Amino acid sequence: MSERYAILIGINDYNKAPLNYCVNDANAISDTLVNRCLFKENNIYKITSDNNNSIKEVLGAFRQALEDIKITFESHKDSFFFFFAGHGSCTDDKSKIWLQDLEYSIEDIYNEITYTLNPEVQIYLIDACESGGKVITRNKTTSYSLLEKYEATSSGTMLLFACGTNQYAKEYGELKHGLLTNVFLEGINNDDLYDADGFLTPSILQDYVTKETAKISDFTQIPVYENRISGVYPLAQKKISGSNDISGEITVRNRPIYKLSRDLRNNALITIKNTIIEKMDNIKHQIFKQYEKMYEVHTFEQLGFRELKNNYKNIDILSEKLFKIAKRDLNLPLNDVFQEIIIEDNNNSFASIFSRKSDIREYKLDLQGNSVDFRIDVFKAENITESSFGYGIIVYYTKWGISIATLEFRLEWDGYSDRIMKDIQTKTLKYKIADGLEDKVRLLNLEDEFTFITNITEWNENRRTEISAFLESSL
Repeated sequence: MSERYAILIGINDYNKAPLNYCVNDANAISDTLVNRCLFKENNIYKITSDNNNSIKEVLGAFRQALEDIKITFESHKDSFFFFFAGHGSCTDDKSKIWLQDLEYSIEDIYNEITYTLNPEVQIYLIDACESGGKVITRNKTTSYSLLEKYEATSSGTMLLFACGTNQYAKEYGELKHGLLTNVFLEGINNDDLYDADGFLTPSILQDYVTKETAKISDFTQIPVYENRISGVYPLAQKKISGSNDISGEITVRNRPIYKLSRDLRNNALITIKNTIIEKMDNIKHQIFKQYEKMYEVHTFEQLGFRELKNNYKNIDILSEKLFKIAKRDLNLPLNDVFQEIIIEDNNNSFASIFSRKSDIREYKLDLQGNSVDFRIDVFKAENITESSFGYGIIVYYTKWGISIATLEFRLEWDGYSDRIMKDIQTKTLKYKIADGLEDKVRLLNLEDEFTFITNITEWNENRRTEISAFLESSL
């Protein structure tokens, strides 16, 4: 399970227009991240400044916190949460936060975090005036979107700002918090927002915070948000009655505790990988024995995924199948090994006139993360009259355990070689992390999970028939 890190900034003691509750905001967010959001206390870096403990070099403290986090942060795997409570403004066409008397662009904050850490998922909560005004993600004069840039390096980003241009982020004395922060905390502590599995996603929380903040302020403060988080990201977990520790154990009434620590997951991944490799080798030897001298085998593993994508077509179809079957079985990977990406279709002017705008859906497959292991064997035919094919497994973390996705395909001729994946089949096998897992995987008959073994002869006959028909009818 990936780690979660945070930098929280709250500033009260500005030289001009000091504030009252920003430090309280940062402290309350810190407590909630630990108690409800699976954060470890030593992974949270608080930077607070008030009359009792004034910090003038807030930017320096922020950068030092980033460097400290970088030591243990795993890029493209761990997630990051940034919080700011204080003054903000919109000048020079940019939204800025005030780090004491220094105005610092929100875009620069994004860039420093992203390029230093490369988080897998990153969430920003900024409780400051005009913070959601001219943010770069909504700036139509630029040729790119910051979110698009992030999506190239991570699985998702959520940005939640207190209000737009010419609006003020309010503090309430009776709440002892800023309005946005208070509603955010209420949302995380509202058990009615959690799903059947006891988790709260960023999308559900953002909708609640936006509506409640606007309603409480009589629509004088309307939050601004952007969200591009795909797949399953459980931001918070429902607190279990009688237990203060939810970091890695889930207690179910009248049932034993189910442990899901990082070490247990890693050990299970290694156990399954070693057993599956042995079973894959057995299948390879059987095929070679039956089809001696007809095929050359190419094996692709973690470091070879880029080569696989470069050499074979229809990886996108494989990605879509993996995503849809895992979604159907409630078996999506935690770290977006495969995911659905929704792109707003703003370029089709013809469609916008005559029909409703429809978003474009694409599917991403990333087999190079630490939370996944895979092996794919491709049998390339030595002769054009035989059909090439491949099969493999993908082992990945899920919310409650580990899954094995089986995949198989034949390769169609593209005019030069067998490179087009066809007849792609995949399904998933789910395993809980518990004693006896190794024995269960050893008992798995992998040959029974594949159908391609019985199809090889048919594929070869169809290939020869197709070639013969062409030769007979050609000039």
